Amino acid sequence: MATFISKLKAKVYCTVDEVAEWLGVEDIKIDVPQAEVKAFLVIQDLTYIAKLVGVLGNAITIEYKDGVAAVAVPSANVIEVTFPDGTTDADAVKALVDGFPAAAALVDVTVSGTGATAQTSPVAVANLAGGLDDVAFDKGVEERRKRYELLINSATDWVERYIQTNVITRTKQEDLDGNNSNVIVPSHWPIRQINSIFIDFNRNFGAETELDPINFLLRGVADIPQDADVALTKIGNDIALRDDDENNVIGRVFSGSELGSIRVNYEAGWALDADDVPGGIKMATLQIIEFWEFQRSNRTLGVLSKGTMGQSFTKLKDGVPEAVTELLDPYENMTLGAYEKPQINLFGV
Repeated sequence: MATFISKLKAKVYCTVDEVAEWLGVEDIKIDVPQAEVKAFLVIQDLTYIAKLVGVLGNAITIEYKDGVAAVAVPSANVIEVTFPDGTTDADAVKALVDGFPAAAALVDVTVSGTGATAQTSPVAVANLAGGLDDVAFDKGVEERRKRYELLINSATDWVERYIQTNVITRTKQEDLDGNNSNVIVPSHWPIRQINSIFIDFNRNFGAETELDPINFLLRGVADIPQDADVALTKIGNDIALRDDDENNVIGRVFSGSELGSIRVNYEAGWALDADDVPGGIKMATLQIIEFWEFQRSNRTLGVLSKGTMGQSFTKLKDGVPEAVTELLDPYENMTLGAYEKPQINLFGV
């Protein structure tokens, strides 16, 4: 059996093969290991499954003949089942095969249809099919793939720490405080969808405290990077609330400091899936992996300045080349208090 188990996290958006393509490392670009599969054949209401493992089971043949109930195995891998046409049900045919040792040694028979349904004969000779042999990873390739999976997981974590939000959209729940404003700002953005908002000073958050969707508005940001999903232009990073009764923008709900009185369940992230990830984020992630692999290969971990072959490596930011962080800067979290950048949030309403 193939034993390699991938350790890639669910949130990653790069594959080992993509990294191999980027780095030009051909010896880890291999097919996913294939576990062995037994051959099978469905005839009417019965399924015959080979006891031989892998492609060897594909050589087994089954034939139905019309006549007195009997089973024969005239030669290796050949099973002939004889029974009166239209008068023998699936359960009885299964019993015939199971009761003949030479046939039972070749196949397991299961009733995949209805056991009481009469089977018909003759049925021409047919091979079992679909048997596959085990294809395992070469040990050296397996070890290298695991190393690159570690790099992918670490680079993805690094990117999300830097931009202070998710890359792949995930569901979040937060309890927020009142802040003398009608605007609440969750920790993660871009927000793709608000699932629910509760306001409850007693923090029970029962159904009676849930806001009707008509009473809140998700507001977008103006500086969405050009390569982002078009749908991002319809979503945002903060939520404006309205009064339940008058439909007016309100501030009184948040007067004072009502700790944890607002519960928001929402979905946020830059991409719906790996194919949706903006190019700048994907490029930066691959470059981080390349930089770390370069450090490992050249034993330069901790070296801040080095000249070689006319090249000088000096300028790092947060531990990676500044060119990488420049790719990620347009995707930084711009929610309140995270960065000294222009905000669109309203206060003192």
